[in-house]
Amino acid sequence: MKEKWIEHIKSVILIMLVVLSFVLTGFLWYSSPPYEEKNETVFVPPYPFSDKKYNSKEIYQLVSPYQIIIHHGGRHRWIRPESKMYRDLLNEARQADFDAVTGVEPSPDLWNRLFNQVPGIELQFSRDVSASRLDAFFDESLRQQPLLNRLENISRIWLYSEPETKQTRIWFISDKEQEIVQAEVQLKNDNLDSLVAQAASEKGPSLTAIPADGKVPWDPANQSQSFSRVFYLPDQPLAMNRSIYKTKEIKVTEMNQWLSRNPSVNPIILNNNEEMYMYDEDESLTYNKQGNFMIYNDTNNQAEGTYLSVTDEIGNINHFVQDHRGWTGNYLLDEIKVSEEDDAHQYIFRLIVQGYPVYWEDQKTIRPDTIELQTGYQGSVSKYIRSMLYLTGQPDQTEIKLKPWLQVLASKKIPLQTVEHIFPGYRARLTGNKEKQVILDPAWVVILNNGKTTMISSP
Repeated sequence: MKEKWIEHIKSVILIMLVVLSFVLTGFLWYSSPPYEEKNETVFVPPYPFSDKKYNSKEIYQLVSPYQIIIHHGGRHRWIRPESKMYRDLLNEARQADFDAVTGVEPSPDLWNRLFNQVPGIELQFSRDVSASRLDAFFDESLRQQPLLNRLENISRIWLYSEPETKQTRIWFISDKEQEIVQAEVQLKNDNLDSLVAQAASEKGPSLTAIPADGKVPWDPANQSQSFSRVFYLPDQPLAMNRSIYKTKEIKVTEMNQWLSRNPSVNPIILNNNEEMYMYDEDESLTYNKQGNFMIYNDTNNQAEGTYLSVTDEIGNINHFVQDHRGWTGNYLLDEIKVSEEDDAHQYIFRLIVQGYPVYWEDQKTIRPDTIELQTGYQGSVSKYIRSMLYLTGQPDQTEIKLKPWLQVLASKKIPLQTVEHIFPGYRARLTGNKEKQVILDPAWVVILNNGKTTMISSP
């Protein structure tokens, strides 16, 4: 009996201890300070260039043409970058689906219809381009089409609509290779005719189609002749703005923080004009004070290996530059070179201002008109070359008349047959004052068949 009472007492004590434990736990929970989760703060360096406008571009926008030619009822007009119509036409063209790809040898009558009757647009680049480069522009891959993939020098792309049949076609024209590849096209928005009509009504100079050899392809007398390059140029002096821009500078210390794996490293002074941030034996950033430019090298990415497509490499480049908001203006791809050392691709992007490409007066050093990047193993950026200056603010402008192209070429004794491309642009130079202003003078940009570029401006 006694043992039974002892067991009861033990049970009661145990229950009391359990209850007391719950009470103490509740008291401690209630009296303790609230718990706050501590998130680790990720350090983000200052952006060298804070404007997001040019750092949200998609790949196709970086490889877009320098100009679009409108063909409407025998009239021809320019549509330039940075306009809404330009963007609308690009979206219409790049989303095209191709079918029935074939070679074509147009008759004079068909040439006449394209130039003088049916509505269409012509995409023109600063230089002849390859199908692999155009792959980055069109949604549909051109490299999957054998006839297109073999074209290395596509001079212009002509998208047009047949009013009677409502059939839309696209021509890839290689003036150098004397080939035209045609495809039937299905447009996503099917809005080409109305866009062309709207674009034709916008203000702008009237253009004349000028064959390089003087022989128009729609003349039956020239049917047996090779078709030549065609330039679309105004007969009258071209009104453009002479502009003066203020500039700002990217700080090399900010670039160092973004590009380096070891941003705390101190620079090595090479001489009075140069300093180098040497991160390790493979990675470095060299800054030239006098020229105000930088060269970033990462030899880790120069190792031999599998190279990516042009589209993927440009995608990697775009991500690399956008990461630190390095597109300090509207840059379009100008040229792709191949390195003689390791066959790596060198991509040169050119500044567009007010719809016109900019070419620096002194082309012997690194200036703000271009940004150059080189890719290597797996498409990673292995070299990055750029000026630290960029244009900013609203310019002071004065309208001037650019001399007619024919008069300009004659003054320099340049035969039209030797010209690969000719278009209006800006010739840039720094002012001599301390404010480092940039003057943009209107000029004719002439790219010759030998690859040489010359600029001819009005006095």
